[in-house]
Amino acid sequence: MKRVLLVDDEPRILKFLSLKLLASGFSVTSADSGQKALDKVVSDCPDIVVMDIIMPGMDGVETLRHIRKISRCPVILFSARDHESEEIKKLGADDYLRKPFDPDDLINRIKLFVNGNS
Repeated sequence: MKRVLLVDDEPRILKFLSLKLLASGFSVTSADSGQKALDKVVSDCPDIVVMDIIMPGMDGVETLRHIRKISRCPVILFSARDHESEEIKKLGADDYLRKPFDPDDLINRIKLFVNGNS
């Protein structure tokens, strides 16, 4: 079972996406901050990280920079704000989604990365 680390400061989004991922056959851990995400990358060694960019304290971009120092696991970032996909990828993200997004699209993208077809 592939391990997904889901990171967002909104409990509603964490719960909804966690349920979708579990129903799709993934093992899910979650974090509600950048620092907690870094701790879980170290302790849980996820197969992929799915993370919001806009979070209080350490945002998703800063968290991504720290993740890249310790892990090469795929990272998908998402945000309600307008970001250029190529700009985000230059920072080290493997993919980017703009909120609102289709949860099934997210699931399909995760499957591509964790199955080695990216």
